[in-house]
Amino acid sequence: MSHLSALIASLGCDDPDFSVGRRPGGGRSSAVLALISEERNDIVLTRRPLSLRHHAGQVALPGGRAENTDETIVDTAL
Repeated sequence: MSHLSALIASLGCDDPDFSVGRRPGGGRSSAVLALISEERNDIVLTRRPLSLRHHAGQVALPGGRAENTDETIVDTAL
């Protein structure tokens, strides 16, 4: 089993904190994906589009705000 598969299996979808949607007190759920190569210890980063009003052009981890179509926090990160 790969490290990623082991991590996903350990998350446990029955955990009450393992959900997507509105957070208590407002705001939306979000998630990031830290994708690290097992062979070369590389990490995947993205550059935010220059067209964004906030944080345009910044380097970031993949992921972001939960969308209505995301069923789990893993879907959000992906």
